[in-house]
Amino acid sequence: MFFINKDKVLTLFNKSLPYVIGSSLSLLLFFIILSIAGYNPVDGIYALVYGAMGNVFNFAGTLSYTAMLLLSSLAFLIGLRGGFINIGIEGQLYMGAIMAYLASMSIGSLPPILSLLIISLAAIFGGIMWIALPLLIKVKMGVNEIFLTMIMNFIATLMLSWLVTGPFRDPHVAHPQSRIIPPTTWLPALIPGTRLHLGVLLAFMLCIAVYLLMYKTVIGLYIRAVGLNPRATEAAGISAVSYTHLTLPTN
Repeated sequence: MFFINKDKVLTLFNKSLPYVIGSSLSLLLFFIILSIAGYNPVDGIYALVYGAMGNVFNFAGTLSYTAMLLLSSLAFLIGLRGGFINIGIEGQLYMGAIMAYLASMSIGSLPPILSLLIISLAAIFGGIMWIALPLLIKVKMGVNEIFLTMIMNFIATLMLSWLVTGPFRDPHVAHPQSRIIPPTTWLPALIPGTRLHLGVLLAFMLCIAVYLLMYKTVIGLYIRAVGLNPRATEAAGISAVSYTHLTLPTN
């Protein structure tokens, strides 16, 4: 026989209510702004939905952008649960992209699988090194990581802008952009002719992996415990510094 747990239903309702209210207010504000500007809100909603999911190409592009944001969110989540509020995800993303670009332009004609492995390791190295300094300063000196990681974002953004308009710039195009990386270093397309690639699938798989890590393993339990109360975990014999450091390679 199927039983409904009223407490669980109520808890789920209370957790979902803020998202429903926020989405509804955002939609209402969207309608008001378009109406004041003299546009038809219904046409605006249609254009919004069609632009994101109107056909296979648009939907594939949306999923491609979603994957990047999803990976960034997972990185922030792991650090947050470990007591490290990493506002520098954007900077890590840029530095990972820079290192991946350098690797892709330097490895030559290697097999695609080996090329992707090297590029992935280079991107991971760039992201880790970019966040290592703020994490070290927080652990050793107790400086608030929000300020440090935010400053690192600006540095990474300016560095990327300089590279794209300078050393990385493609001289054969009028507007600033880097040279196109070799096709052997591209992620395989899941649907030919669209931007839907293997990275999108990996991003969704990583969501499951991060959930299992954080909520089904002892390491995840310790990371969450350190984030909630580092002094209590130290008293229990768990090294808060070690598990804060552990969030560095994982995020």
